Amino acid sequence: MSDADVKYRESLVKAALGIEKADLVLRHGNVINVCSGEIEHHVDVAVKGKHIVLVGDARDTIGPDTKVVDCIGKYIVPGFFDAHMHFESSMLTITEFAKASVPTGTLTLFADPHEIVNAVGKIGTIAMVEELRSAQIPQRVFLLPPSLTPDCPGLETPGVEVSREDVRELLEYPEVGGVGEVQGFTNVDLVMKHAPHILPLVIDSAVAAMAKGKIVQGNAPFLFGPQLAAHLIAGSSDCHETSDEGEVIEKVRRGMYVLMREGSTQHNLRACLRGIKEAGLGTRFLVHCTDDMCPPDLLDPNVGHINNSIRVTLEEGYDVVEAVQMATINPAIHYHLDRELGSITPGKIADIVVVSDITVDGWRTTDMDQVYFEGRLVASRGKVLVDIKSDYVYPDAVKKSVYIEPTLTAETFDYPAPKGKDSVLTRVVGLIEFENLSEEREIEMPVRDGKVHVDLDRDILKMAVVGRYKASAGEIGKGFVQGFGMKSGAVAETVSHDTHNIMVMGASESDMALACNEVIKMQGGVAVVDQGKVLGTMALPIAGLISEYDVQTCNDKVDELVAHIEKLGSPIHMPLMHLAFLSLATSPYLKLTTKGYVEAHNYRVVPMFVD
Repeated sequence: MSDADVKYRESLVKAALGIEKADLVLRHGNVINVCSGEIEHHVDVAVKGKHIVLVGDARDTIGPDTKVVDCIGKYIVPGFFDAHMHFESSMLTITEFAKASVPTGTLTLFADPHEIVNAVGKIGTIAMVEELRSAQIPQRVFLLPPSLTPDCPGLETPGVEVSREDVRELLEYPEVGGVGEVQGFTNVDLVMKHAPHILPLVIDSAVAAMAKGKIVQGNAPFLFGPQLAAHLIAGSSDCHETSDEGEVIEKVRRGMYVLMREGSTQHNLRACLRGIKEAGLGTRFLVHCTDDMCPPDLLDPNVGHINNSIRVTLEEGYDVVEAVQMATINPAIHYHLDRELGSITPGKIADIVVVSDITVDGWRTTDMDQVYFEGRLVASRGKVLVDIKSDYVYPDAVKKSVYIEPTLTAETFDYPAPKGKDSVLTRVVGLIEFENLSEEREIEMPVRDGKVHVDLDRDILKMAVVGRYKASAGEIGKGFVQGFGMKSGAVAETVSHDTHNIMVMGASESDMALACNEVIKMQGGVAVVDQGKVLGTMALPIAGLISEYDVQTCNDKVDELVAHIEKLGSPIHMPLMHLAFLSLATSPYLKLTTKGYVEAHNYRVVPMFVD
C-alpha cells in the first residue's frame, strides 16, 4: 500500500460524506440488491474514481463537475461474471473477445487456457498473460491454467505435457487466479485403477494454488458419494459439467459450487435450475458460466453472454434477484472477490450495468443501457464506446503447432473390415446436440470390397483424429459418427478437445484427405470441402486454435463455414464446436482420439469393431 492508496481511500470517505463531490451519480434508479435480496426503488448510486461511495440519497455528493445520469425506470445491477470459459473456443484473442462481451455486461472472466496449453504448453498461458498486459480492455480477466496435460494419459496425446513445475511457475503470475478444471481426476475410480500416478500431480497443483489463496476449479460429471468427496478433497471447489437434476442436488448439498453452463453447444442451465427448484434448495451455490461460446452467439443481441443465462433463469421461474445473484455476488464470494466486486454497495469497484428491461422478455444485449467498468462508461445498447485494442503479437513458438506434412490421401481413411465378413458390428459415436456427452452405439455395418464405408441413409459418416504434433505424428484414430446429417463433403479442424489434434468428419475419403491437408497448410484452422473443391477455410494460426481476425471478421468467417456445412445437409447448431467435443476423453461415453475409440466412463481404448 502506498501513500497514494491512502489518499485515494480518504477521498472516497469524503465523497460519501459530501465533503468531496462524486464523479458520477446514477439518479433515481432501481437497485437490484444482491445482498438483501430485494429491489430498492428510486435510489441513487454515487461513484468516485473507480469505486461506489454511496447508495441512497446522493444529492449531497453532486457538484458542478459531477456527471448525473437519469435512471428513472431503469435497473442498476453489478457487472456480470463468467465463472468459467475458454477464449480458445471463441477462436478470438482476449482483446477481440472483449469487444463482443463487454456490451453484454460481462466484466469479470475466469478463463481456463486449457486448450492452448495442451497444444503448446505453458508458453500458451504466458503469451495470454503478455496479451493482457499489453491490452486496453475494460474487463477483468483471471487465467486458470490446467493442473496437467494430458488429462487422460494413455488415451490421448497432447502437443506438450505439463509438469508440476510448470504449474508452480504459472501460479507466480498475478494474472493467474488459480488452477483450471481438474479433468485429470474426473473419473475418480478409474484413475485410481488405471492411472494412480495422476492423483499426486493433481493434488500437488491444488495445494500449490491453495497455498497462495488461489482457486482450484473442478470437473465432476456424474460423481456422487465417495467419488464426489474424493474429488472435493483433492482440491476442486466447483463443477461446470453438471447436466442433470440429481447431480446438482448432490453437489450443492456437499458444498460444491455448481457453475451452470449455458454456452453455444452445451445447454445444462435449465436442468440444474429445475433440480434445485424441485428439491426446494437455496441458490447460494449456483453460479452462471458459459464454458464455450462462438462469435455468432456472442454478437447476436438475442443471445449474448451471461445476460442470456439470466434470461433463461427467469424463464425457469426464478426471481430476478436470484438470477442476478448467480451472475454477481455468488461468483464473487466463490472466488474470494466479494470485498471488491459483486454488489452495488459502498466501497465496491464500480462495475455497473444499467438495464432497461428486467422482465423475462428483456436482458438482450440492447437492453444493457449503460455498462460501466471501474466507474467509466464503456458500452451502451450493444455498442462499445471506448477503444479496445492491443499491439501484442503472439510469438512464433505459439504459432508453430502443426508438425506433419499435407500428404494425406483417400487411402488414409480406408477402414478395412475383418476378413471373411459381409457385415460387422461396429461402434459408432452418437452425437447429442447441445451436450458434451455422446452415446456409444453398436450398429451392424455392411462390408464392400473388404472395407466398411459411410452409410448416408442411416446418417453415419466417417470420423478420424489425425496427430499434428511431434508427439502424435503418425497416430490416426478412426471411427464413425451418427447424427450430423451431412450428405456429402468433409470438415476438418485443428480443434478437438482437449488435446487438439486434427479432427475430420466426412462422407468421402478423398474429401476428408483434402480437408485435412488444407488445415495442415494453414498451420492450423478449419476447412470445408465437397467433391474435391475447397468451399471455405478459416486460419487459426495461434496454436491452431485462435484466429488473428477482429471479432466481426471472425464472426463472418464462422457464419460462412456453418452455411457451407448446412448446404452439405447438417442442421446442427454450431457444428464445428459439436464436432470438436467428440474427442473429449474425459466426457462419457464414446469418444475418438488419436489412440482410437475411447470409453471415457471405463478409461480404456476399445476397437472399432465389436467382438
